[in-house]
Amino acid sequence: MGTLATTESQEITQGELQELIQRLANAVSPADAYVILSTAETGTTQTCTSFTYSNWGACSNGTQTRNILFSTPNGCTGGNPILSQTCSPACTETSWTPDSCTICNGTSFTQTSNCETTRTSTGTKTCTQTCTSFTYSNWGACNNGTQTRNILSQTPTGCTGGNPILNQACTPAQETCGAYSGYPLGEKPNCLYGANHNTGQAKAAGTKIIATILQGNNCPELQCTCQGTTTHPAQAGWECTISQTAQACTSFNYSDWSACTNGIQTRTILSSSPAGCTNGNPTLAQTCTTTGTCTTKINGTTIRTTTATGTTNCYNQISYGSNNCAYYKQNYPNSFITGTNTLEMYYNNTRINTETCTQNPPTCTGFTYSAWNACSNGTQTRNILSQTPTGCTGGNPILSQTCATHQPERQPCYICWGILGWLLSCR
Repeated sequence: MGTLATTESQEITQGELQELIQRLANAVSPADAYVILSTAETGTTQTCTSFTYSNWGACSNGTQTRNILFSTPNGCTGGNPILSQTCSPACTETSWTPDSCTICNGTSFTQTSNCETTRTSTGTKTCTQTCTSFTYSNWGACNNGTQTRNILSQTPTGCTGGNPILNQACTPAQETCGAYSGYPLGEKPNCLYGANHNTGQAKAAGTKIIATILQGNNCPELQCTCQGTTTHPAQAGWECTISQTAQACTSFNYSDWSACTNGIQTRTILSSSPAGCTNGNPTLAQTCTTTGTCTTKINGTTIRTTTATGTTNCYNQISYGSNNCAYYKQNYPNSFITGTNTLEMYYNNTRINTETCTQNPPTCTGFTYSAWNACSNGTQTRNILSQTPTGCTGGNPILSQTCATHQPERQPCYICWGILGWLLSCR
């Protein structure tokens, strides 16, 4: 293809022609195309000042590139578009430190990746840790000057070795104790005991005896066990306890009797004799008669109060069995209201019976009337203005009576008499 001549006989090259065609193809309106052609005809070219780009491409060898989608003004060329920039490729996590195989199995630790991120991991290495702490059993008996104990638990978990203390030196207890002779540690200060008549005989540790009573009256039995020591010289290593029941009590000093409750009074022992005695036959309870308040209520209001010696006695005084409602309505009529009423019985504020009583309206016995109406067809009527007792119904009010209808008086016929007189006078 040759050159294209303009109106002024200017020539353009093949490359300029291709550029012109491309610019026309990118025109978005006839006006833009006109500007492009006008520019081509006049031979003037504007420098691009603004660009619309595609997205950045992938990072390759530290560089990203992009393309120009549009530039302004239309038909411009050149300018300073930014079509490339340096970049850093995305990091791929490929390694973590420290390696879990270098950390003891079960131990939690933090790993860091080659991309500087962190995570929590657990060690997998088979390790043997040395024990640093121990929990022991009690020391065993002293045997040949040595006591031993066992390990109950140790830390850290799964550890071995360490320096547990499992034995110590000790002084063995004496294996025998002399004869017992003395008082039983103040339990019975007047009683003196001895191991046996041969007071010089030694006993092996663990030997049990019943000490002989050497002095005192009513002394209890004393059992002693040789402990193999001489901690208490007076007892020469014996551990003794009173095992026989002490003397029975024969006399008592009591508290006052309690209030009578359900027919029973009680009291306690303040002291007893002889000193140190136990049991005996104290009198700590007796029967009694309880006097309480017996109350009858209707609709929560007390209408009757008596005294009684117990719940049963109270009920028998104020209850009339199946006739309770009838009895109380007859004897306490003003305590009942028309409709449903609650009848309650109490002994010392404890309710022992409750019933529901229905009260019907009373029959009316007294009436106040209006005046009699006018007589109509031989009958007069009147209305009830009020009636008694209050709230009553029915009764026998008198609301009508017979009557005579009033006839007007006949007046003399003076005109008639005048005419009759005139006629007679004309004869």
